[in-house]
Amino acid sequence: MSRFLLFIVWYIWLYTRIILDVNPPIAIATVVVFLAATVLALRYSSVLHGALVYMPGLLVVLVLGVAHAREQPVERFTLLVAASLWRRRRTSNPPGHPGLRVAC
Repeated sequence: MSRFLLFIVWYIWLYTRIILDVNPPIAIATVVVFLAATVLALRYSSVLHGALVYMPGLLVVLVLGVAHAREQPVERFTLLVAASLWRRRRTSNPPGHPGLRVAC
C-alpha cells in the first residue's frame, strides 16, 4: 500500500469519526468503499493516461466537502475549495517534454 493511499484511508477514518461523528461501522464501510473503488480504478489505469486512478480520492474530498458544508458551521467550504484545487493546471510543458501531438 502506498503512503498516499494510507494517508487517504486514515484521513477518511479520522474525518468520519471525529468531525462527522459517525459510528465505527459506517466509517469502516466508507473506507472499504474507497478501497474497492481504488482497486477498480487501478484496473483501468491505462485509460485517460491514468486519470481514473485519482477519481476515488477526488470523490472522497467532494463527498466529505459537501457533508462538511451541510453539517459544520465553522469553515464550511474549506474541503470544497480543496477539491477545486485537486487538479493542477499546467500552462506549458516542462523542458524536454514533447507535448501533445494531434494528428490532423
